[in-house]
Amino acid sequence: MVEKQPRKLKNMIRDSIGLDSRLKRTKGYRWISSIKDSEIPSFVPSSSLTIILLMMFSIFILGGGIYNIMERPLAITPGPSRSWTFYVPYDINRQTLNESILAMLLFLMGIAGYFTYYLSTRYVYSPRRAWIIALIGISVLVIAFVGSQYSLDLKVPGI
Repeated sequence: MVEKQPRKLKNMIRDSIGLDSRLKRTKGYRWISSIKDSEIPSFVPSSSLTIILLMMFSIFILGGGIYNIMERPLAITPGPSRSWTFYVPYDINRQTLNESILAMLLFLMGIAGYFTYYLSTRYVYSPRRAWIIALIGISVLVIAFVGSQYSLDLKVPGI
């Protein structure tokens, strides 16, 4: 029993070496190895640029950009008592162009507030500067939150 295990191992090694040498003789392998040797130019964007583009795309989607492209809504609509409003009152399923732009700006303000608050953690040895930057970030974040709640309350009162 002890003698058969090394033979199986030797057969497995021999078969794998044979498979590799057989693969190297194929046309596809020779073609890929010739491409490997040539220099292919490639462009790799920076990670910060990629993150900024993804954030802008997310803000566009969350703000209703696809709805604006597909439906082409009005900028303002007639409101109650013969006045014009920038939002569609009492309807959560429709929006105006100005309403979606406001939503995108409020999302952008919220992200800017979070990012400013994050930057305040870098000033460990300057606590006064860190405190001021943290307050600026929190205040921008609170303004964005209150603005979004106010616009939602204008649209559907009583929520």
